[in-house]
Amino acid sequence: MDGPMDIDKEKALHTLQMSFIAKILSTFTHEMKNHLAIIKESSGLIQDIIALGKLPRKKKDAGPILSTLQAIDSQVGRSTHVINILNRFAHRMDSPASTFKMNEIIEELIVLINRMARQRRIALESDFQKNIPSIHGSPYRMQLILYTLLQEKLKQLDAQSKIIFRTSVSDGTVEIRVVEQGNRRPEDGEKSDMPQDLFQYSINGLKGEITRQRDDRAVIIRLPLTKQ
Repeated sequence: MDGPMDIDKEKALHTLQMSFIAKILSTFTHEMKNHLAIIKESSGLIQDIIALGKLPRKKKDAGPILSTLQAIDSQVGRSTHVINILNRFAHRMDSPASTFKMNEIIEELIVLINRMARQRRIALESDFQKNIPSIHGSPYRMQLILYTLLQEKLKQLDAQSKIIFRTSVSDGTVEIRVVEQGNRRPEDGEKSDMPQDLFQYSINGLKGEITRQRDDRAVIIRLPLTKQ
């Protein structure tokens, strides 16, 4: 049975989780507005052509309309991709624990919070080892941990920097490295919203461990693989 201290930490984590979900949804809706604005602009161009009676009579002259329709189709495809990612992210919370692929949950996170990084002109990149075996635990808790690290680095790094997520497998564990490349802001020292003891509690709950390089340029998380 959980003690009073664990119950308090779970409540605090639940509050942070709700804040994390709210941030994801806010970012997603802004992104969708941008996608729809592009579609509307392209659609408006075709409507203008029709209204002015400038529809081409020959196939060879239909290039501008075809390219506009292709742009709409491409944008719909990108929007559908983001929506599918959000749907997958939401279903991670269907149960307290499940078996999941580490690369997949990091990919989801990068897609859903990429707008936040772009606003700070910081690039998010992935460097995944392929075919990493599954992990059993709480995928949304792991995403909260990675989001917390990312949030910390976004506050610290200057524009034109990079944050790279690297995954690898060694000795029955999966290793996730969150690596920063670039200059830090002069006001370096601004930290994340999650207290260190709560952060460590979250890692422990996944039976993992976390280490930071001496210069704090890379954070390394190791989690045990699911036994087959």
